Amino acid sequence: MNSNLIEPFVYNTWATMLHKRIIQDELGMLYDQYSNYQPLFLERVFKIIYNASDWCDINLTLKIESCNQLAKDSLNDTLTYLRKKYGNNIENWKWGKYNKAVHFHNPLGKQKFIHWFFNISHNVSGSNYTLKSNKIKYSNNGKIIASHGSVFKGLYDLGDPNSSLYIISTGQSGHFLSKHYDDLSRLSKDGNYISMTLDPIVVKAGSLGVTRINY
Repeated sequence: MNSNLIEPFVYNTWATMLHKRIIQDELGMLYDQYSNYQPLFLERVFKIIYNASDWCDINLTLKIESCNQLAKDSLNDTLTYLRKKYGNNIENWKWGKYNKAVHFHNPLGKQKFIHWFFNISHNVSGSNYTLKSNKIKYSNNGKIIASHGSVFKGLYDLGDPNSSLYIISTGQSGHFLSKHYDDLSRLSKDGNYISMTLDPIVVKAGSLGVTRINY
């Protein structure tokens, strides 16, 4: 689900439409409560676990639909929808272009005319069901907003702790006037990390000074 790829956008739209085709006729008005596709449910349906493939038959038609046919029809609908909504140039369908992470400043991030100065927004990889998890939702203008996600991400090398990596999706400072307020967001959106070290000599070598807090 890399932000620079087209496939995640197609997949996410296709899975959503497929999920809708499978369950909407059974749930009717209750569908809106289960509109987010569930990969585990789709897996059970296509692997025919406990006769879950019965969900694929559309009750409102006389013929018996197969899961494979619903998958093909949903893919056709997906491509038609994406062309109509985002244009015929497939290169514009990159996941990160429409999948945004917005870090809201509290309380100034909700002010209409100045929110752009306080909020930090950037492209983001991942989705609800990936290792780089982001809880996503669709906005009215077609954007996909990552409403929940991990700000701090760490990769810890237990064999060599000094080779561990980390990143913060905003910056090293919480003060909006600091140059470090959003300095790490550029690295985070591209999937890059900063090396982490537990060696105090290495840490102090690049420091500007030491702050001691007495308590």
